[in-house]
Amino acid sequence: MSYQIKKQQQMPNWLVPQNYNYISSLPESKPTSMLKELQVRRTLYHIAKQNPDELRGNSHWLSIMTTGRRSMKKRYRAKVMTKYAKKHDETNLSPPRTVRKRRNTYPKLELSIDPSAPNKLLMVEIKHLLQQHRKAHKVHLKKPLFKPSHVAKIKDNKIIPFIDLMIWQRVNNISITSDLFAETFLPERTSNFIDKRVRTLAESILRPGYLEEFDLSINKNAKK
Repeated sequence: MSYQIKKQQQMPNWLVPQNYNYISSLPESKPTSMLKELQVRRTLYHIAKQNPDELRGNSHWLSIMTTGRRSMKKRYRAKVMTKYAKKHDETNLSPPRTVRKRRNTYPKLELSIDPSAPNKLLMVEIKHLLQQHRKAHKVHLKKPLFKPSHVAKIKDNKIIPFIDLMIWQRVNNISITSDLFAETFLPERTSNFIDKRVRTLAESILRPGYLEEFDLSINKNAKK
């Protein structure tokens, strides 16, 4: 970053707690709204990372994201997820961890499936074969990125305004100190908390696989 903001007076005028009051009202029992908020931000973050000129000088995306007006947000979210995601192909920007190309690939597990077999039986057999394959080739199962407890942390630890700040920083080549973010959004916390808890979770959310796991968790709970 070429320039760092250290004083409250230099903060962008949109980065204020009241612009994010609507996040607190998102029901934790229905996390789909939270997922949508994060999906559009991940798309914008990758655009800011790869081609910041597309967002530079265009504050419209930010003004919509920091208001709770649902009709405007819904229209803008649709615009972002169609115009930007299609143009940049978000599957290339953030491919799921399960299909990303790796330098050190593990031995393939080839299956022959009878499509007429019941789904439950297929799932049981595939799971058993996967366990055997992992054991034979010493493949360690990755820990999940998403945890249900994160939904409350995203709200309480002001993760969404922090992600917006990350986008804005990349677009404008400006940074804001962790102390200043804490002073604005989490006055009871220290810069150490911002760096270790807030930044860590925000960066996890923007990684490939996190939102896909979040979506799977929602679908799984909906079927119960």
